[in-house]
Amino acid sequence: MSKKTITKYILYVGSIQGWRDSLEEYTISNELPWKFISFVSQKKMNKDLPETNLFKQIVIDFEKPEEIIETIKGLGKNLIAAINRGERNIPNFQKIIPHLPKNILVPSIDSLIKATEKPEIGRYPKIQTPFLRTLIIYESFFLSKLQR
Repeated sequence: MSKKTITKYILYVGSIQGWRDSLEEYTISNELPWKFISFVSQKKMNKDLPETNLFKQIVIDFEKPEEIIETIKGLGKNLIAAINRGERNIPNFQKIIPHLPKNILVPSIDSLIKATEKPEIGRYPKIQTPFLRTLIIYESFFLSKLQR
C-alpha cells in the first residue's frame, strides 16, 4: 500500500517569475510536499505563468476582501505559510493578513507599517552606530572650520 502525500501550500504575494525554477528545483531535490501559490494583483500582472505540480499563479483583486477570503478558504487547512519579498508587495500582503488562518505566523499590519512607510520610520529615534557617530563628529568639526 502506497503512502499518500498531502500537498502543503505556501502562499506568496507577488510574482515569483524570476526565481520559480530554483524553488521548484529545491522542492523536487528535497522531496518536499509543497506547492507554491502566487497571488498576483490584476493591476501588476506581467504575464500568466502556466500551472505545474509545484506552482500555481492566481490573479486576484486585493481591493475585494471577499475574493481574498474565498481564495484562501480554497487552500484549506493545508496552507502552511504566507510570505512576500520586497517592499512593493507589502501593501497587498497587509490586505491578506486579516484573512489568514490563525496558525499562520505573519507580522502584524502595524509592524509592517512601522517598518516600511517612510513617515512612520521617521517617528522613531535613530540608532547611532559607531560609524555614524564618527561621521557626525567629523561633520561638526568641518562645519565649524567652514564657519570661521
